Amino acid sequence: KNKMNVKNNIIDYVKQKQLQWYGHVKRMQEERLPRKVLEWIPPERRKRGRPTTSWIQGITATMREKRIDEEQWMDRLKWRETIQATFSS
Repeated sequence: KNKMNVKNNIIDYVKQKQLQWYGHVKRMQEERLPRKVLEWIPPERRKRGRPTTSWIQGITATMREKRIDEEQWMDRLKWRETIQATFSS
């Protein structure tokens, strides 16, 4: 990152876009399919071994890591400003 003189790496870019999509879907009406899929929990048991990390678990981990309040997604402009400010530094 320092050698190439860039501000963000690809991982930060992906995390930023994931958070933008998360806010977008959370603001949708509950009847919409993307919202239902986001909140859906599979009914079956998982196999042996290490449990796989779900997409939503990755999002909550990113929000915890970047100290973003989970309820900020309700205000679109504040959510956008928070995400841009978090990943621009």
